[in-house]
Amino acid sequence: MINNLEKKDSIILFFFVLTFISSSIFEKNLFGISIDLFANIFFIIYFIFIIKWSQSFIKKYVYLLCTFIFFQLFICKLNDYSFFGLTKQIVPILIIYTSTYFIIINYGFKRIFIIYENIVILLCLFGIIQIFLNYFDISIYQKEQWRMNSFLREPSHFGMFILPIVLKYIFEFKKLNIKLLILLFSLFWTLSVSVIFSLFISVVLFYVWKSFNPENKFFLKSKNSFFSIIVTIIFLIITFYYMNYSNHHDSGTLNSLINSQTQFVINDEITNREYNFIQLFNNIIFNDEFYYVVQLSIHSVTSIIKVAINTLYQNPFGAGLGSNEEAFYLFKEIYVNNTFMPASEDHLIKRFNFASKSSQSLLLRMIIEFGIIFIIFLFILILKIIQKFIFFKKEKVIIFLSLFSVIIFKTIKLASYIDYGTGFFLISIFIILFKDNEFNRDFN
Repeated sequence: MINNLEKKDSIILFFFVLTFISSSIFEKNLFGISIDLFANIFFIIYFIFIIKWSQSFIKKYVYLLCTFIFFQLFICKLNDYSFFGLTKQIVPILIIYTSTYFIIINYGFKRIFIIYENIVILLCLFGIIQIFLNYFDISIYQKEQWRMNSFLREPSHFGMFILPIVLKYIFEFKKLNIKLLILLFSLFWTLSVSVIFSLFISVVLFYVWKSFNPENKFFLKSKNSFFSIIVTIIFLIITFYYMNYSNHHDSGTLNSLINSQTQFVINDEITNREYNFIQLFNNIIFNDEFYYVVQLSIHSVTSIIKVAINTLYQNPFGAGLGSNEEAFYLFKEIYVNNTFMPASEDHLIKRFNFASKSSQSLLLRMIIEFGIIFIIFLFILILKIIQKFIFFKKEKVIIFLSLFSVIIFKTIKLASYIDYGTGFFLISIFIILFKDNEFNRDFN
C-alpha cells in the first residue's frame, strides 16, 4: 500500500512539473482559445478527484471567489468590455492555482524541486545537442540557430525555466560539478536580455541578504563567499564579448542593444518645441508622432507601458481580468497614427498588434487589469519582502530567490498567468512569506 502511494505521488509530481512546459508541445487552438491539453486535463482531474476539501476551507474559498468574480464583472461592465476575456481567464486560473496550492501544501518545495531539477538537466542536454548540430548547419526544434531553446518556444523562455536551478546551484556552491557546468553552458546559449537581467538582480539580492543577515557577519571569510558574483561577472563578460565578435547573430534584443547606435528615433520637429512637464509627459505617452522605437521587444514594452497609463487614466480600478487585449486596442485606436511608417505593410501590422494578447509583462498586465488596487497590493508586498527577507535562513533564501527569479523575469517579459508554472512560482512566494509553518514542515 505504501509503495503504491509513493508511486502515485511520484506520478502526480512528475506530471505537475511537466505542466510547466507542456504548452510548448500540447497547446492547441480551440474556438479561438489557446489551450494546453495536457496541463488542463491534469489539473481538472486533480481538482475534481484528488483534492481533499475541508468544510472550513470551502466556505472561505467560495466567499473570496464570489467576491472577486462579482467585482471583476462590475469592472468589465463599467469599462463596457465583454465578459469573454474574464471567463477565458478565471476558469483555468481557478482550477490551476487551487490545484497548485494543494500540491505544494501536500508535497513541499523540496520534492517538487528534485523533479524540476531532473527535467531541467534533461532539457539542457537536448539543448546542447541543438547547439552542437548548429556547427553542421542543422537545426532541431530551434527558433533560430546558435540560441538554445530545447523543447520550449523561445530561447528566453528556456532561460527563464532553467534559471531557478542555475541559481540554486550557484548559491549552494561547494565545488564545481558537471551539472553546474551544463546549466551555465545552457543558460549562456539562450543569449537573452531578460535572462541576464533576472540573473543579475537575483545575485545582487543574494548579496544584499548576505550583507544584512545577522547570521552572516563573517561571510567574507568564507572561500566561496564571492563565487556567485564572480560567476555572474564572467558570464556577462563572455556573453557581451561573444555578441560583439560573433557572426552568427544579426537579430534579437541583445544583439540590437549591443550593436545598434540608438533604439529611439526622435521627431526633431516636435521635440525641439518648449514644453512644461505635463505637456512633455503627455507627448511621450500619447503622441505617436513624438518618437519611434526601433527594436520590436523594446517597442512592445514602451507600448504596453502607455496602455497601462492610459488604462489608469480611464479607470483607476483597471480594465478587469482578461480585458487587457480590449484595453490595448482602445489605446491604439485613440492615439496611434503610424507617423513613422515601417518598411512594409506586414511590418506595420505586426508592430501595431505586437503584444496585444500577452501585454508583454505580467507586471504591466496586472496593472492594466487590476489598476490601483494591484499597485497598492504590490507596494505592501514589497514592504513585507523587505521586512522578512534579510532574516531568512540560508536554505530559505536560496529557495526564495530561485523562485523569485521567474517573477523578476516576468516583470519584463511573458504575461500569462498560467504558462511555465507561473502559478507554482507565485503561490510558493506567498507561502514562503506568509506561512512559515508550511515551509518548515517535514514532508517525509
